[in-house]
Amino acid sequence: DEQAHVAGFYGRRIGANSGPAHLYLPGPHQGLVNRAAAKSYREELVLTESILDALSLTALGILNVIPCYGVNGFTEEHAKLLHDERVKTVAIGFDNDGAGKTASESLAERLVGEGFSVKLITPPTGKDWNEALLSGLTKETVRELLSRTTVREPKLDGAATFQVTRQGPRYIFESPTLRYRLLGVRPSFVSSLRVNVRAECA
Repeated sequence: DEQAHVAGFYGRRIGANSGPAHLYLPGPHQGLVNRAAAKSYREELVLTESILDALSLTALGILNVIPCYGVNGFTEEHAKLLHDERVKTVAIGFDNDGAGKTASESLAERLVGEGFSVKLITPPTGKDWNEALLSGLTKETVRELLSRTTVREPKLDGAATFQVTRQGPRYIFESPTLRYRLLGVRPSFVSSLRVNVRAECA
């Protein structure tokens, strides 16, 4: 949890036809695996569908990863963490099957609507990242996949532009709900770039 206390347990059955494959404590999911990644890797964070998929990427040296609790397991605790740590880009890496792709699209729509840049990636081989790891997946392949995937950018207040006006030494950037005032802007910056920014929410 947020205080680094153990909040849950997870188990994975390995025997076929022996009951539910994924085992958790009773009640709603609590806590996050690798929570600290959101603070250390704010530029880009990978969300996987399961804990073993996240551990599979970690085994390759991909450390900016946090798992969800299944296709519908993105919780409000996940959302709060992304917002609190001001994560810029979220790469959704769910399973390469129908359920995973459908859930990825739904989660991407939500996150873009909440102001995050989003990428959708899937394992290049196999159904999930664990199968891909066992098939010889490398860190370089994952990094290349992340770098060449198209980014879905969020829209600002339903529009893509601000109205800009100049009032003497200050610039005003306005949208229906936001206003930014920049003070100290000079025509050119020779040795430094320093301005004062004030943001107001209508």
